[in-house]
Amino acid sequence: TKGKVSENAGAGEKRLKNLLMYINSSTDSNVTDETTRRLDQIVKITKEKKDFGVRYMKSWLLEKKLKEEGRQEGRQEGEWLALLRMVCRKLAKGKSVDMIADELEENEETIKVICEVAKKYAPDYDAEAICKEFMEKMKEVEKEAYIV
Repeated sequence: TKGKVSENAGAGEKRLKNLLMYINSSTDSNVTDETTRRLDQIVKITKEKKDFGVRYMKSWLLEKKLKEEGRQEGRQEGEWLALLRMVCRKLAKGKSVDMIADELEENEETIKVICEVAKKYAPDYDAEAICKEFMEKMKEVEKEAYIV
């Protein structure tokens, strides 16, 4: 934006330089053509709208919150998937619920629920499918706990 446009530069190059100068410093002195005049009007109207900044920030914060929730859900699902894979390997070896819970140092009730879901997928134990069904079951349990 600080460069110079040669005298024989085309109209497009001049408009681009004017636009970049306005973007760099949106002052009245940089409103030099129709494009920057229209942009300047939009900027001024937007600045005058009291709630625009608030709405923008709220949407930005909401988007940030949703992204973080998505990341947390992804991490949680990854942790469950790792546990499910270990449980499935132990089920394939014929181990019992209490033995698996003890070896993995996990809550026996959680392992029991995992085993109930996993048995439907025996003997292949598709961990992805088991995880999907298990996560749905966990959401139902959370909803029930919330209602009570």
